[in-house]
Amino acid sequence: MAGATINFYGGEGGGTWTDLNSSGVGFFGASFGTSVQVGEYQDSTFICDGDGGADNGETALTNCKYASASTVSINADTAVAASAVAINSGTLNVRFGFDSAVKTQNCELRIFDRTTITNGAEGVTTQVLQICNGGSGVSTSGTSLAPASHPGWIAPSGSGTVVSLLSSAGSGGLSPSGSSTEDTRHDWYFGISATPISIGSKENFGLYVQLEYL
Repeated sequence: MAGATINFYGGEGGGTWTDLNSSGVGFFGASFGTSVQVGEYQDSTFICDGDGGADNGETALTNCKYASASTVSINADTAVAASAVAINSGTLNVRFGFDSAVKTQNCELRIFDRTTITNGAEGVTTQVLQICNGGSGVSTSGTSLAPASHPGWIAPSGSGTVVSLLSSAGSGGLSPSGSSTEDTRHDWYFGISATPISIGSKENFGLYVQLEYL
């Protein structure tokens, strides 16, 4: 029996997800390795190592760029309402698994300095868009879903601002029974966007997820 697991996947578009295998996610300008201007958000997102190097074949991920508090530009397209982003899409999939069907609660996402989860990342502001549990408004099959509690961007920073993840997301983030959904797998999907506060690469910058299951 495997017990409880949390894994992270990067979105390549079209419902394709790549196991990040402890790799990092890097935010760049127009192409891999190019800088993001101070005060601007990234134009491309890649799987990379912790210092922004290309140890993973420069695999491009779905670029979700912060456009405003309630809109997002995906892969340089015209900005759309955050609530219109399709479920099972985005930059990142956080996947919890267990041997038997369980519910999840008190689920949280933090952006931190890679040392202490109470500290915010250094030199960068991150925006997180939660698009699971019907937050898209429509599923990949076109079925209408209930709106999520978090239809817009949130800027987490250590313990100062924490993203409260929706309880019991269920497989594929569909959560058919809401917070009472029991499943062996629970998926949360996110758009991630970042802007530097100062020049230079930002390596004291990590993502942390914790939850309870029962």
